[in-house]
Amino acid sequence: MKYLKFLFFFMLVRSCLISLAEEPDTVFYEYWDINSLTMVGGHDVTLYGEPAVVSTDKGDALYFDGINDALFVHKNPIGDAKEFTFEVLFRPAGGQPNMANEPRFICFWDPEESDGPRMTIEIRVTASNEWYFDAFLKTDVAKLTLIDETKTHPAGQWMHAAVTYKDQVFTTYVNGLQELSGTVGYTAKVLNATGKTSVGARYNLVNWYNGEIRAIKVTHAAITPGEFFSVADTAVQSGTEISSGYDSMEIYPVPAHHKVFISEIAGDRLPLSVALTSITGQTFYHEEYSGPGSLQELDVTDLPNGVYFVELHFSGSSITRKISVVH
Repeated sequence: MKYLKFLFFFMLVRSCLISLAEEPDTVFYEYWDINSLTMVGGHDVTLYGEPAVVSTDKGDALYFDGINDALFVHKNPIGDAKEFTFEVLFRPAGGQPNMANEPRFICFWDPEESDGPRMTIEIRVTASNEWYFDAFLKTDVAKLTLIDETKTHPAGQWMHAAVTYKDQVFTTYVNGLQELSGTVGYTAKVLNATGKTSVGARYNLVNWYNGEIRAIKVTHAAITPGEFFSVADTAVQSGTEISSGYDSMEIYPVPAHHKVFISEIAGDRLPLSVALTSITGQTFYHEEYSGPGSLQELDVTDLPNGVYFVELHFSGSSITRKISVVH
């Protein structure tokens, strides 16, 4: 009898462990379309000045005039996370009169401790209509600025910028490529658990941003560039339901060095065309699909290292897969 009881207990524990092992990992994230003056990501907002909803090739976005436009979202999505990723899709304007050349266009902070822990996402705009990235993190015991004026990017173009924080290491990225990294420690908290997010200006309404902001995403994990978002990832797809055969599509090798191959897709619906785009939506390749039984080949030899998207377009639908190019 004792043996049977032990056997039952062993099988029960084994079953629980298997269930736990099979439980999928989940990571909290918030994705915000920045295209409303009344609510962002389901959170209330406070307006300053006259930011405007504008139509762009990335969908509706908010435009800030660089003088006195800002929007405060009543939520800090990073909260008290000790590991996180922040991403933003934006298009900064070039230098103009009345525009600050040091705009802090995103800031996570707590009004109850305005000079306490905070993170600001900034750029520096040059007289030659270029900009370079500046990210600042202040924890409960330390602070760090990551900035390099030699790493410039053209104004007037859609850009994806990101920062990650893990194991006290703070890292910046532009268009999926790592730029700078440094260590900034904490004792009890990286940021306060509650607070707000200012969009278009610093939290104390200075250093105004001029340009458009399309989307923001915060993930409570330090994800890799291959996992960064694109607008296509979050767009609601319409049209005919795609057959499950699409799951069989393979894109290889990953990472790619010179060529990318797209395998045949099972199912009775064939794609109409294939496109290769950057993380900001710039198209590098577009061609009609060559038909059933074929293997599409994309030459990426001349592309810069970074994250790209392979988009297959169907009648009324599309699917997207991420790839990385490393030479």
